[in-house]
Amino acid sequence: MAPAGPESAESVLLRVRAESAEYWDAPGGRLATLLSFVRAKVRGERLEGENERVEL
Repeated sequence: MAPAGPESAESVLLRVRAESAEYWDAPGGRLATLLSFVRAKVRGERLEGENERVEL
């Protein structure tokens, strides 16, 4: 919900049509997963853990 209300000029409505989704399940908690993701992206490596892609 928009803080200024739905009639505010600052309110925006987005429509998203997803074709696929992807998720990662890495060992550790949320912070460990986030750090692993950032490290893998910086190094150009694959993220450790399970990775799945789903076509919608």
